[in-house]
Amino acid sequence: MRSQLVSQGRRALLFGLFACLTVWGQRLDRGRAARMLQRPHAEGQFLVKFREAAPEAEDLGRYSAGGVRGMERVGDVHLVRTNGRGAAVLQALSEHPEVEYVEPDYLITVSKTPNDAMFAQQWGLKNTVLVGADVSAPAAWDYTTGGRKTVVAVIDTGVDYTHPDLAANVWAAPRAFTFTGASGTVTCPAGTRGINAITSTCNPMDDNGHGTHCAGIIGASGDNTSGVVGVNWTASILPLKFLGNKGSGSLSDALRAIDTAVQIKKQFGAEGNVRVISASWGFVGNSQALDTAIAAVNAADILFVAAAGNDAVNNDTTANFPANTAQPNVISVAATDKFDGLATFSNYGTKVHLGAPGVGITSTYLNGQYVSMSGTSMATPFVAGAAALLLSNCTATTATLKDHLLASVDAIPTLNGKTSTGGRLNLYKAIRRCATPSVTLAATPTVRVVKAGETAVYSLLPAAMGGLSGTGTITVTGAPAGVTWSLGGPVTLGTAVNANVVVAKTVAVGTYALLANLVVGTGYRASVPLTLTVQAAPQFGFTVTAPTAAVTPGGKAGLTIALTRQAGFTGAVTITPAGLPAGVTAAPVTFASGQVSANMTVNVATAAAAGAVAMQLTGTGGTPVASVSLPATITVARAMTLTFGAAQYSVKGGATSTMAVTLASNGPIPASLRFAISGLPGPSAVSIYSGVGGAFQLMIPTQAGWAGKTATVKLSVTDGTLTAEATTKLTVTN
Repeated sequence: MRSQLVSQGRRALLFGLFACLTVWGQRLDRGRAARMLQRPHAEGQFLVKFREAAPEAEDLGRYSAGGVRGMERVGDVHLVRTNGRGAAVLQALSEHPEVEYVEPDYLITVSKTPNDAMFAQQWGLKNTVLVGADVSAPAAWDYTTGGRKTVVAVIDTGVDYTHPDLAANVWAAPRAFTFTGASGTVTCPAGTRGINAITSTCNPMDDNGHGTHCAGIIGASGDNTSGVVGVNWTASILPLKFLGNKGSGSLSDALRAIDTAVQIKKQFGAEGNVRVISASWGFVGNSQALDTAIAAVNAADILFVAAAGNDAVNNDTTANFPANTAQPNVISVAATDKFDGLATFSNYGTKVHLGAPGVGITSTYLNGQYVSMSGTSMATPFVAGAAALLLSNCTATTATLKDHLLASVDAIPTLNGKTSTGGRLNLYKAIRRCATPSVTLAATPTVRVVKAGETAVYSLLPAAMGGLSGTGTITVTGAPAGVTWSLGGPVTLGTAVNANVVVAKTVAVGTYALLANLVVGTGYRASVPLTLTVQAAPQFGFTVTAPTAAVTPGGKAGLTIALTRQAGFTGAVTITPAGLPAGVTAAPVTFASGQVSANMTVNVATAAAAGAVAMQLTGTGGTPVASVSLPATITVARAMTLTFGAAQYSVKGGATSTMAVTLASNGPIPASLRFAISGLPGPSAVSIYSGVGGAFQLMIPTQAGWAGKTATVKLSVTDGTLTAEATTKLTVTN
């Protein structure tokens, strides 16, 4: 008899399938697309990964404003050149149904990376979870890694100045000095690392850990193979302790610590040049005395960096001091997370200037340890450290220093309206802004190989530092006759442009050394060397016609190739396939002298995966030898096979026979399957249960009356499109 049954244990089948699914697609919203384009990139060029075969340029162009002007394969992705530019194009390309992901064609330069063992955990310096959601430290380190001439006063719980990652970067008094303690003047000997305002002593040792953690963010020793790295690899940190072991302290002790920073600068001059105070603390309300102290700090040309607070409130309506002081030397800092969001605990408001990493920040701790902490307390030393890093490379007053830091932020949507700048700290931009005015010119790639008669494209990025902006001109020297350049007029600093290089067919084969030259105004120049290799123009072309029907696994497909000969060329041409996946093979085809058509046989093994097979066909021939490449696509049909675990099963009459069944497919196994069974000696309440992947268990309850019979059992399965079947023997014993 024949009975219909639907797979029981369906939950198990579905779970097994979903556990193997890959989440395809990277649909970008406009804000994310805009942030991706903040990094230097080639305008109108995008790297696209397609799920299967690349669509036609015309089809892809419908998802790009202005259309697609070129597309070429680069490894596993395609370089797509669009007529349109900007976030709208990037977002639109991501919405094409065949696009797995898309990203800008970023411009890459060598960046300095420290060898500290825990650097990979320091997402605030270099974020590998969301690339670009960091302070761009490695790029900034190409300019400077810090120095000891600028002293950063950490007014906090003290600093463990014996920590292996801090000892070299904690300030030591070159000679004796004095400060005003609770009972009068206190004299500290040479070698003193800071002061303790609580006890009016010369020992700022941390007994809480908070200050040590902040100090490590500012200046943990860099490139020493161990621990973490600070914003500054080399620094001069002055611990001024006024908070106790429970993290609290009095306003009077805070005032003593602030005054000591000013006094040390006055007493030591260049040997104690305090230019930055890091204050990772605060309270609700305000204080005229503290405001006056910060004004004195401003008069001493010292930047005061303050934490915005951790109460998730608007500082415009709930005052948090000293972050809310109106003194011009103060920067108030909110905290961001590794996804460029405002931290859930962070205070905000127009009285807060910018954001900096403050969630899950790994840094130094007591007794040589390292811990992860969160808070605007962690965001603050990022900015204080940034100020010190800038001063190691630039000369700036406090007002100018503040301006550099705030004018160079990365604008991010989550801080729009939440801080006065609407952005997050960017070290690289700040360094470039404060540096000596100059221009740079970068190219990607620097080497191009083209055939005579074709066009090559170089992406050139003119950039400036030291506050320069505006436009310039780019010219190219060294190009041979027959090579023309098109740059589209003046270039804007900071914006990449495509230089289109048209190579006439008359240009001699060879390699040419070129030089791209940028001129801005009357005194700023930069150049970058380029290499252009011209190969012989091909004396032939060809077209490929692939079958439209899917090829069944175990079958063959025929590609029809038509050769076009030019300028009387009659020589041999060989067409070679490449990019074939496992289970798909094809042999090269050679066109004999004068031959203009041929077939290439593509063999598809039974194990070949279903789907589109994108291959690259390259024709080679002529004198001198030249080559031409074209894509071709065939489709491998989906197939299913069903097998029993054994050729024969035996069971006692009245018992249940359990049979293993395997369903195999060269593509995904559908979630909805329908099974049918026939050949049983009589009626039976047959069940089938799914296991992992394509494994099933067939349960056949037998009847006592079946004893002594042998049946050929046939099981079939269909997903509505394909059908597979298998047979086995069932022997029922007494």
